[in-house]
Amino acid sequence: MTQGPLAAAPHVAGHLAALHHIHPVHAIVIVHAVIILHPHNAAVAAKAVRAAVSRAAARISAAVSALTARKPRISVITPTWQRARLLTRRCIPSVLAQDYEGEIEHVIVSDGPDPDLADVPGITYLPGHRHNPNRGIWARMHGTAIATGDIFAYLDDDNAWRPSHLRLLTEAMARDGASFAYSQALCRNQGGARWVIGCCRPVFGQIDTSLIVHSSGLLETAAWRPSGQPADWDLAERWLNAGARWVHVPEITLDYYARPDPMAEAVLPWDHGRGAPSRPGLRGPARRRGRGHVPGLHARRACPAVRPRPDQDRGDEAVPAPGRHRPRMAADRRAEQPGTRPRAGRQAA
Repeated sequence: MTQGPLAAAPHVAGHLAALHHIHPVHAIVIVHAVIILHPHNAAVAAKAVRAAVSRAAARISAAVSALTARKPRISVITPTWQRARLLTRRCIPSVLAQDYEGEIEHVIVSDGPDPDLADVPGITYLPGHRHNPNRGIWARMHGTAIATGDIFAYLDDDNAWRPSHLRLLTEAMARDGASFAYSQALCRNQGGARWVIGCCRPVFGQIDTSLIVHSSGLLETAAWRPSGQPADWDLAERWLNAGARWVHVPEITLDYYARPDPMAEAVLPWDHGRGAPSRPGLRGPARRRGRGHVPGLHARRACPAVRPRPDQDRGDEAVPAPGRHRPRMAADRRAEQPGTRPRAGRQAA
């Protein structure tokens, strides 16, 4: 329908009213009816109506598709304490590199005032540092309280995700209707040892905090808490006891770096909480000294050790762990202690 005939309709209606003594309002109605009902104009009007209806249907369909395909918002929670260099060069870049198409919120909570983080925007600071065997537990608990995502994920400040971590785990949760998911991690220590944790069923020593992705509502079933055992397994065990549905992604999506501290005397060093009571699954010096747990060291029977494939083993990150030394073994400690006897079948050092 063109704009010309309708624009001229008042003039035509005026002449029609003057010539045939018709009321002006009636004349305008007659002229509009003639213009609209003309075969050509009627066809143009029908085409315009069909196009408008088609556009409206397309907009409605797009809106419905957007609603159904909306990716859930993910909150990534990172507790940190006096490790600004690792946080800014390893942890944060790996979050920014995620190929997840939805919105990602990175909640970083410092476990006390830290002037080294003054140049990092968006940091939440706890008023004071409180020591706890579960490192970062207070900061992590505060992070879950202020996070706004539909799904929660965790990344320690000295570890790094691979780009597909969030996408793979959220897709697995959606596909299986699971409340939480976990994948695998390639662990490494200063001595060059590399091993994989994250076996096909949740067991003690095979789930790390940085591997866990879960729905935010699952924290109503069981939440993070200070405890005498590793906080990640304490939480996962309570979820499992409550019947939470889980899914395992058999893919290495995390690069885990063992922390350089006195726990390096164990074969696979990782001090998840000094002073924590021993766990029945622990064996060797870690159990005798009650030092907490070492990933992969106490779940060998439940989940045999997995060696990383060459295609899974990435090179060192931009910030390698400081120093290079061989982990001290139990035999080294016995040899250093005067008056100790070597085990049978072994030669004294």
